[in-house]
Amino acid sequence: MGTRKVLFVDDEENILSSIRRGLIDEDYDCLFALNGIDALEIIKNNSISVIVTDMRMPKMDGLTLLKEVKKISPTTVRIVLSGYTQLQQILATINQVDIFKFITKPWKLEEEFKVVIEQALQYYTLVMESENLKKALENKNAAYKNMLKNIEDRIASAKNESNIIKQTSKVIFEHLFKIIDNEMNEDKTKLNYEFERDFCKFYSQNITSEIEELNVVNLLDNFTSSLIDYNKQLKVKEDLKFPENYKIKTNKIIVDCFMKYIIMSIINSNNSYTMNIYGDIKYNLDKEIIEFIFDIVDLKNQKVPSDNDIHFIDGDKIDFVSTFMNEYLKVYNGAFKIKKIDDRLIIKIELIKDAN
Repeated sequence: MGTRKVLFVDDEENILSSIRRGLIDEDYDCLFALNGIDALEIIKNNSISVIVTDMRMPKMDGLTLLKEVKKISPTTVRIVLSGYTQLQQILATINQVDIFKFITKPWKLEEEFKVVIEQALQYYTLVMESENLKKALENKNAAYKNMLKNIEDRIASAKNESNIIKQTSKVIFEHLFKIIDNEMNEDKTKLNYEFERDFCKFYSQNITSEIEELNVVNLLDNFTSSLIDYNKQLKVKEDLKFPENYKIKTNKIIVDCFMKYIIMSIINSNNSYTMNIYGDIKYNLDKEIIEFIFDIVDLKNQKVPSDNDIHFIDGDKIDFVSTFMNEYLKVYNGAFKIKKIDDRLIIKIELIKDAN
């Protein structure tokens, strides 16, 4: 905080000399002025911790001086040094400029004078520490507000970018499929891109979905319920090894929408299937790897399929889904695998969660 400074003001030279001698060994600097005008000049050029002033002085009385001090240096602790005959003036000063204490003439150096000065210096230290703390808190508050504004700006920017991506993706997809449709019409080839078209449309509609903290078991229950509504003959078995109320921050679209869409596209609503769902947590260094495996078996595979039966999607569509979902899951440091083996389709999803 720097050297503590005490300014003594009195028009009597012998009083200032007495104070100078009495405080020569103290650990604070003593400054002296014979009148209020000189005192104000000293205050303007120095950081004064405490001012001790007489009341009756030529050029400027003590009350006027202390009023000016309060204006230009409000943290300076104000003490009045005066005699009993000036009691009315002292009371007026107390009411107008908030003096800390007053010392009567004559004073007792050790028992009174030095004690009051030291108390005033301690009070000044507390006031300054409080002011510094207040400023520090104000600075921190301003920094936090600035930080929050930056975060809000980034979120707004990210949402804007997502909307731009959504709109541009829609335009690109529509343009590409328009080209495909035109080529199909020209060479009369019967190609069906309905799955890819719907998949891209679904993606462009949901690209702006936000991250949520989701209960894994509840998420899977909602997912399987929707699939059973779609196919009443679907038998679902779950082997989940997650702790109770286990949650993960992720995009709900990944499991609840994209996976639902993919599997509904894979299976026929009239065929009989079993779907075994395995869920577990694996650990790798400081990471938790949440793993899901969907093992889907077509129970009608032993029968000779009619022309109306629709079985698992073909290899090209599987490659499309695999490529798309792998790129999508990179945002979450995840991975996606889909593999068709005769009557069975196996889908594996990995999502990374910090162990902390």
